[in-house]
Amino acid sequence: MKKATCNTPSIATAKGNSMHPLIKEGEKLLVEFGPFSRLSVGEIVVFFKKKKLVAHRIIKIKKNKKGDSYILKGDNLPRSKETLPRRSIVGKVTKIIHSDYITDLKKPKFRIINKFFLLYSLLNERLPLLLKIQKLYKIPLFKNLYRKVLQS
Repeated sequence: MKKATCNTPSIATAKGNSMHPLIKEGEKLLVEFGPFSRLSVGEIVVFFKKKKLVAHRIIKIKKNKKGDSYILKGDNLPRSKETLPRRSIVGKVTKIIHSDYITDLKKPKFRIINKFFLLYSLLNERLPLLLKIQKLYKIPLFKNLYRKVLQS
């Protein structure tokens, strides 16, 4: 990823499958860097972990006297979570650039879709068998439906 200044969007390439099926390995992510006036449950934010930029979903916000902290989780991870202070979150994903369409996470319809993936992420923590559901999008009927929903 190229070096960014505050509020300058940058493009990153997704590596790994922690946010699958919404973000697949090799897809491009448009990341806007902070500071942010507000972060919400369901948003996909980025942070550094072992000198690598990681994108995970906010699943809970803990308010305390020292400032908010955020519990983050990859949608495709059964149990792995990070708790980070606000200052550790360096950006948020605003667009996912798939090979043949773009998902604009700033559009109002994606608030609902983010809630769906938030629910999926929380449920697969308790029911790891849900991770197998993601294979449905490979069936042509489901794949076309999935694409229509995610296209901007």
